[in-house]
Amino acid sequence: VYDEYLHGEPGGQQVEVDADGRPVKILPGRRMPVPGHSLKLTLDREVQEAAVFGLRKVMEAIEKEFPTKAATAVAIDVRTGGVLALASEPSFDPNIFTKETIPPDIWASISDPTWQPQLNRAIRGVYPPGSTFKMVTATAGLETGTIRPEDTILDRGVYWRVEPKKCWKAGGHGVVHLTRAIAVSCNVYFYDLGYRTGIENLNKYAALYGLGQPTGIDLYPVEATGLLATPEWKLEHYKELGLSQAEPWQPGETLSAAIGQGFSAFTPLQMANYIATIANGGTRYRPYLASEIIAPDGQIERTVEPQIIEELNLDPETVAAVRKGMYLVTQGEGTAAYYFQGFPVSVAGKTGTAQNPHGADHAWFVAFAPYENPEIAVAVLVEKGGHGGSAAAPVVKRILEAYFGFAQAEN
Repeated sequence: VYDEYLHGEPGGQQVEVDADGRPVKILPGRRMPVPGHSLKLTLDREVQEAAVFGLRKVMEAIEKEFPTKAATAVAIDVRTGGVLALASEPSFDPNIFTKETIPPDIWASISDPTWQPQLNRAIRGVYPPGSTFKMVTATAGLETGTIRPEDTILDRGVYWRVEPKKCWKAGGHGVVHLTRAIAVSCNVYFYDLGYRTGIENLNKYAALYGLGQPTGIDLYPVEATGLLATPEWKLEHYKELGLSQAEPWQPGETLSAAIGQGFSAFTPLQMANYIATIANGGTRYRPYLASEIIAPDGQIERTVEPQIIEELNLDPETVAAVRKGMYLVTQGEGTAAYYFQGFPVSVAGKTGTAQNPHGADHAWFVAFAPYENPEIAVAVLVEKGGHGGSAAAPVVKRILEAYFGFAQAEN
């Protein structure tokens, strides 16, 4: 993206040679090379290292039960959109391409078709969001007036409309209101809220959060768009598959969409930016990596200012309720309380277990901190990692430790 600044200008000189190509003398008119510019990045080295080594450590810890080799993490400054960390595993050292030859075993590992080390999963990987989508459903329900935060349902473990759908907890969660529903990740609550709110409103607020669309980050190759599935998309998709009887959107598909288990799939960068937007109260920034372009003489030629993409203009009560629910995820009966007991900074988060037709479920954890005055948002995805709490939450914790200076990054 910044190649025009980085490459500089080549130098050169004319040399007189003999018939054998040996230099005889240097002719006048030598041109000196001009060095390229430098970039100052938004990345925080300690946070980046915590992300990389945290992913590797957790994959090693769960490999007996979930033999995954792929994961990704993104951390964003919620006040600017500056990317603090962006990690994708497995990875490789690009310096190997400066060698005359690449050892066959290293080339084989880079070319691995199963885990694809060359794929930047943070911007090119596309995954269903699982329960991390529930804050979108909550936003849609509150903003459309479908519910109030204090409204309750009785979860007995099975949803009672449209089609039988079970909560993840046998017997259900009992009486549930919005913030508790987020904290315990109550499927039945969000099935009902999705049914009442409708797929159009769910998609409206997902789009406002930037899901299913490029973020505009200054990276190449171009980031994946992802998919925000609509009834129109489904009909068109079925036609592309050659199905003459394209089935229209079903009410049960809205229920699945409401808990992040439908057709839709997003990049980890989109997910991190969505959480950053919740954290800062509804301002969606364009994520960026380069904050300054510095000339060869050390002068700052260009400063990259934060760029606002969208002001969501959410009701402050909506933001407060959604954020409070995320805070309760790390407290008491919350699905990630175990991992943040005694943590020195208040953390708001959400676990997610996304169904995967090709193997074990994908594991998500998204978070922001501090809860009272947010600075950093994080999204971690472990492919085929099983449970968001056990696989992804420890990586988020390690990233937050590095950001707030509670622990030294280690390999």
